[in-house]
Amino acid sequence: MLRFSKTIIPLMFSLSTFAQSTFTISPYVTVEDQGKITLNFQTTKEIELEIRLQDQKKHFRSLFPATKLTKIDLGTLTCDKPLRYTISSENRTEVDNALVAIPCTKKSPLYFGFMSDTQIKNDAGQIRANELSKSISEFQKMHPFSLIINAGDIVQHGGYENEWVNFFKTVDVYLRRAYLMAAVGNHEYFESPSMDKAPPEFLTYMRNGHSPDLGYMQLDLGRINVLMLNSNFESMSESKILEQWEWLEAKLRTAQEQKKPTVVTMHHSPYSSNLEHIRTIPTRLRNELVPMLEKYGVKMVLSGHLHMYERSHKTGITYLTAGPSGGINNVVSYRNPYSVFYRQFITTFSVLKLNGSFLEVITYGGDKSVIERFNVKLFDGPVSISK
Repeated sequence: MLRFSKTIIPLMFSLSTFAQSTFTISPYVTVEDQGKITLNFQTTKEIELEIRLQDQKKHFRSLFPATKLTKIDLGTLTCDKPLRYTISSENRTEVDNALVAIPCTKKSPLYFGFMSDTQIKNDAGQIRANELSKSISEFQKMHPFSLIINAGDIVQHGGYENEWVNFFKTVDVYLRRAYLMAAVGNHEYFESPSMDKAPPEFLTYMRNGHSPDLGYMQLDLGRINVLMLNSNFESMSESKILEQWEWLEAKLRTAQEQKKPTVVTMHHSPYSSNLEHIRTIPTRLRNELVPMLEKYGVKMVLSGHLHMYERSHKTGITYLTAGPSGGINNVVSYRNPYSVFYRQFITTFSVLKLNGSFLEVITYGGDKSVIERFNVKLFDGPVSISK
């Protein structure tokens, strides 16, 4: 059951403007396992709406309730084609959103965004999140990306409905033009405990029954695989942990056989310059996950959780940890022998560009300044392209 936080989180817009709008949660598109995509929204009142999918030439009209998140299955993400949809009421067009095509051939570079820890704890966090959201909308004009990977801790308390509503209101400025692929963070379990499954509220807002219970998933973008894990081992039985590892190894083995590079993403990082490094989950990742990554030639791992930006490099693998996107800042408190770059006290958003066999990364601060640029060579030979 969804609950409300005792903490009042400030909204980006006035309450009167918010109450007069059509949507409590503006339309957004999520990506799940095997590229299944879902259109999600919640209206402020019972209303009849017409939805048109421009590229598929489909449309339908229905009466939508105000108290429930609406989920519309859009099928499978289609590479090389944009997604545009409109939502209209009797008197006007309420929404006209366009998501640029994700090019899965080698004809043009493939872009996607990466961030983590969008949870908002206080007024300062809301200010940081507002600034970064506006900056991301500018980055969308600079770089043709429509896929955004969020490595988890989307909200501060996963069981509080008003925090989810505030998240979607804060990020609507860029999410209206993006596919959202989200990992499960530890804060998603706050006030929403769950064992051997992703938290129910996370599943409500970020999944639509197309992924395993724990929320891990695969997205095949033609010339690159993205594998997303649930690293919250404290909320899993040993059998479920093993089940996820077996799934991962099967996917990595197939990608290696296809000579297709793979990016792995999850909430926790195996390596960091923070005392979190010595805790149970990172230790388990180093002991159980890292050997698999090294065995199957993974070159890039994306994570969050630490609330400080850091890039580590070990045995041919780059481990990129996002800075917070709204969460509080953290500090260096441990010597990470594999660290090659870090920044404290900044929000970050990274744009990744797959160009040939190289992944080019630009990391921006919330003020749109460039934090760093670097390249990762993902593969030495020709890349297999999925049709």
